[in-house]
Amino acid sequence: MKHRARPSARPDSAASPSARVSLAAALLLGAGLGVWLWQGTPTEPAQQAAAPAPAAAAPAPAPGAPAETARHADLPGGMAKLVAGLLDGSPTLSPESLRTALERAMDGELDPERRARAIRALAAFGNDEALDVLERLLRGDPSIAIRTVVARALGKCTHPDALRLLRASLGDPAPSVAAAAALSLGRLRHPEALDALRSLLEDPGAPESLRAAAAVAMADHPEAHGALRELAASSNAALAAAALEGLAGQAFAENEALLRSALAGPQLGLDAKLPVVEALADGDADAMAYLVELAGGHREPELRTAAIEALALGEDGEGSAAGLAAIAQHEPEPEVRAALYNALSVLPPEPADPRRAGLVAEALGESEPRARLEGSRMLASWLRRSPDPDLARSFDASAVDWLRESAESGSRFTRHLATHTLLLAGTTAARDALRDLSHSSDPAVSEPAERALRRIAQAR
Repeated sequence: MKHRARPSARPDSAASPSARVSLAAALLLGAGLGVWLWQGTPTEPAQQAAAPAPAAAAPAPAPGAPAETARHADLPGGMAKLVAGLLDGSPTLSPESLRTALERAMDGELDPERRARAIRALAAFGNDEALDVLERLLRGDPSIAIRTVVARALGKCTHPDALRLLRASLGDPAPSVAAAAALSLGRLRHPEALDALRSLLEDPGAPESLRAAAAVAMADHPEAHGALRELAASSNAALAAAALEGLAGQAFAENEALLRSALAGPQLGLDAKLPVVEALADGDADAMAYLVELAGGHREPELRTAAIEALALGEDGEGSAAGLAAIAQHEPEPEVRAALYNALSVLPPEPADPRRAGLVAEALGESEPRARLEGSRMLASWLRRSPDPDLARSFDASAVDWLRESAESGSRFTRHLATHTLLLAGTTAARDALRDLSHSSDPAVSEPAERALRRIAQAR
């Protein structure tokens, strides 16, 4: 099962444990809007936990020492590029790549993101020297974040000692480290790793978060699905939800009764149901059909939104687009309609689909700002993908002036999204609006517009 990162905050709202960023934000970040919106590197949580034992500083290799640094030259081309990219973005490996990774990983004063990249590079090297440093970090680094990064990275490490280190890390005092170790054990696909995960599931004294992580980790092992189904019926809601999340990406017909009962019933809270819905994105065609059903009929608006976003991430694009187009014209909640427009921007209905004209009218007629913005972006994405003179005229007549006003007076996120929507559309009126915005006395308005105009000029 492919595990997808689940965003944790929605723009223009206070972050909370259950808040979720819209699919539009994720898609636009990938398209380049993130250069405008979010800058800088992740910072390390201030929380620290006592590690099992203090780590000794790594001895600096003597200049010119051969050690194992030469082994990187024999890495396959793809792996060599990966390691080099993790370290410094260079397209080729330098002779000091391993040494650089060793030094950065052990440097407690270094920026946490650079340390994390070095740790992932060491796991990719996977030789004895790299594993020695990773073990030191797991056993003694005081940072929860760093130990968690190591545990995650070891899930992709081919060194035979990775299994031993991960099993030991199941006892880490920090729950996030232990959970990361459980998930990585599942990725190793080793019989002993599966035995360790099964033992966790069967141990009622193990921490709940660790048993839940073990349930998700076992989802890729068909021989463990029977145990997961038993766990899904557990009276412990957290463990049941974790088991359901693991099963959701498997053959839907085999788990349909469990999933339908859990998502329709009161046993699980909304926050527990949302990851299960998201995991259905990794399922088969039957799972996609069930997501369409949820998107169009579940009583909880947030769960309908989660189903819509999962459909946009799924692999049945054509079938999902038809289902979403049918739902969009009947959805009563503006926020859910915004999610529908979001998804339909990447899953456009066919030009001959009779529902397309209705969607255009619905999007251009929105009165709620968030839904109108997402509807406008959907139409702009369609124009970018396939020029349509009739759609361009409708967009220019009904969307451009409102987008220009939003780019001047909305929140930071709204201003940038409106500007990017004008860029996507690329119509004559949209370009004129960007020129007007570029002359604003407010740099927060003029600079994004200037960047958009430069991109238009470069594309010609």
